[in-house]
Amino acid sequence: MAKLVYSALKKIAPPLIRYSTIPFIRHIPRKSAAIIAIHDYESKLLYDCLAKLKENYRVIPLSVLTNDLLDDRLDSGSVAITLDDGILIQVRTIAQILEQLSLPATFFICPDFLDSDHVYWWEEVRLLLSFTSKMNIQFDGNFYSLKNKYERFSAFKKINKGFYSKSQEEIESRLVQLHKACDIGREDLPVHHSIRMAKTEDITRLMKTGLFEIGSHSMDHPWLALQTEEEIIYQVGGSKKRLELLFGKVSECFCYPYGPRESVNQKTLEVAGRFYKSAVTAQYGRVRSGDNPLLLKRVFLMPGENYSVWEAKINGVWKQVEQYL
Repeated sequence: MAKLVYSALKKIAPPLIRYSTIPFIRHIPRKSAAIIAIHDYESKLLYDCLAKLKENYRVIPLSVLTNDLLDDRLDSGSVAITLDDGILIQVRTIAQILEQLSLPATFFICPDFLDSDHVYWWEEVRLLLSFTSKMNIQFDGNFYSLKNKYERFSAFKKINKGFYSKSQEEIESRLVQLHKACDIGREDLPVHHSIRMAKTEDITRLMKTGLFEIGSHSMDHPWLALQTEEEIIYQVGGSKKRLELLFGKVSECFCYPYGPRESVNQKTLEVAGRFYKSAVTAQYGRVRSGDNPLLLKRVFLMPGENYSVWEAKINGVWKQVEQYL
């Protein structure tokens, strides 16, 4: 029964959301827009979804959406595309799909990670839980069963939470503990090339297309609320200057590392305002007239989601639809 309901909703959700006059289903302020965030995706599905996005929306650069917000002329049919972290699958595979469809996008980069062997800690956690031969582990005082992919994914989500709002030193210490729990040495962990960091030459190529914007995601992705003002200036302003030296003009929009509201304190907001017109968070929602340009909400689109889910998220009614899936 659940499968039948899900199948039906996938077909009826987009037109219902787009054309309904029922306020509960469709409540899209005229002066609003959506900023979507894509991390990684299966190529064929992403191409199809982006092609439909182009058919149904005005896809604009993030810099244009920022100016529309500041000038109080947001259009509910406008969407800007963003990609965080600067990993290879984004700057090569996803960028190629965007080029094929002539869709603008903004890539947020951590300059300290360019040309490096760095792997983000959440990718390392995911890989450890995927490749460990153990059927259960104890970590951080908790027991996790890993008998199938669903249990491993559940463990991944729970373990991830313990890494947030931690310093770089604490994160490294926890990773060492997790490697021991999973009985996998760092040198033995297989790392797929797609999650490795972009090369300087990759970003240079993106800039030459004239289609993409490059923006800062901080120097090395710390939890900014834990930093001193001097450190925040280095992370927020210093990263912009570094990218400008490497690539010339960069986006006037900053992307907060991690992005939940608690990671962006008043000190961080003040510093961001010195260097940028706007900044994006990981808070879910549409950008509306009068919003703080330094706390822009976004719509995160996850691997495996089809265009029906995109439509529900972009139009701001995902919370209503999600409860039935």
